[in-house]
Amino acid sequence: MNKLFWQVLEHMPKTSPGLPNNTIDALNMALAKVKYQYKKQGKSYDESKIKILNYGCGKGEENIWLLSNFKGELSCIDSDEACVNHLDERIEKLGFSDRCNIILNDNGMEDLPFSKNHFDIIWQEGSMNDSDFDTRIKMFKKFLKPGGVIVISDYIVTDLSMPLELIRYFENFYPAITTIDNNIDVIEENGLKVNATFIVPDEAWWKYYLAPMREITRDLSIKYQMDMDKRKLIDEITLDMTMRDKYKKYYAYAFYVIQKV
Repeated sequence: MNKLFWQVLEHMPKTSPGLPNNTIDALNMALAKVKYQYKKQGKSYDESKIKILNYGCGKGEENIWLLSNFKGELSCIDSDEACVNHLDERIEKLGFSDRCNIILNDNGMEDLPFSKNHFDIIWQEGSMNDSDFDTRIKMFKKFLKPGGVIVISDYIVTDLSMPLELIRYFENFYPAITTIDNNIDVIEENGLKVNATFIVPDEAWWKYYLAPMREITRDLSIKYQMDMDKRKLIDEITLDMTMRDKYKKYYAYAFYVIQKV
């Protein structure tokens, strides 16, 4: 990871929109669906034995929110060594090491170190810019137990009359962005059931994500005001903030709670 990028990232609570109650609400929905399926299948339900995979975990605060609000085992996997090391240190300090397994994996989505039908819940909070929604759904489905739940949060289009500047931004940042209805179609085409969707409020973009980014990059801009290469990179890092300031009516951020039936 670029050193300047890490200077920003390591001090940000999250690298995607979201508030604690967004994560916790989605978690509670997922756990309720899993519990119901256990009972429906005649199995004993014990939350301490529930297994969750957070794929592309990064170093974000959502890992801590998950561990603080359920009793089971969390596996966190990411391809970035700096993020994995940072998260590992935090998990140990907070006393969650006995039920949190942190894995560095840079071999891509097709080479995960798990057996099929392994997890009760698969979590991905934050869009994957290098893969589309359908690719992720297909991959997660393989590792999910029957009756298990996928929770994904992702950027969505809310107004199709996007200005050209915003279209070009998403062509570079996340070309797979689409409407919530199109993503629901993808989910159902993969034989899965949509249990719930919700869009996070505007506050969720700022408190843990864009506001810290603004403060950190403001200080770095002053520090590197004579270094044009670093200033250019800082502008690229803060582009999400700039677009949100100008064009928030055109796009949003949604959670999906999805069940393998």
